Amino acid sequence: MIGFYINSSFISSKTRKMLHKIFLITTLLFYFLSSSVFCQNQIYDPNAPPNDYRSKKNPFYWGNHSPYEGYWQQDVYYQIQATIDEKTDIIDGKETLVYWNNSPDTLDFVYFHLYQQAFVKGGYLEALNLKNNNKQSFGKYETAGLGEHVKSLRIGNTDLKTELDFSVLKAYLLEPLFPGDSVVCTIT
Repeated sequence: MIGFYINSSFISSKTRKMLHKIFLITTLLFYFLSSSVFCQNQIYDPNAPPNDYRSKKNPFYWGNHSPYEGYWQQDVYYQIQATIDEKTDIIDGKETLVYWNNSPDTLDFVYFHLYQQAFVKGGYLEALNLKNNNKQSFGKYETAGLGEHVKSLRIGNTDLKTELDFSVLKAYLLEPLFPGDSVVCTIT
């Protein structure tokens, strides 16, 4: 389960109801667009295969117009299923992610950024704010240390070994990912 906990106690009740859905959806979109390793803009065509953005016919695909010789970036395709509980301010979701290694290197691990963790009590952002004499307030979830929770990260039916450095999750792949190959991960 991927969970987001939002401090919205500073917003008036009337304003909160009006802005609540917009805020949660924006947070959800920001998280999934930024946490999916080296995200790439995607073109969606409901009549084409899901990975058509990597096509030579796509004028927006970076691989069709590299800025210089030897340039590369990773490609990520993802499908997201999510629910928003407006009473608890929690977003739960499941993501299926296809990661292509376009680098010249063989990868044994990949990183995922858990950006919502930055706003949790005890996090690096709080330490920075304290050092700079900036007051930071926390909601009930943030005070409890709850930002994002990754229940499982899998390839097939096998959980990946992970290491968490507060807002960066390092996931060890089951086998090396060679240049040009891809792997499918499921995150809940």
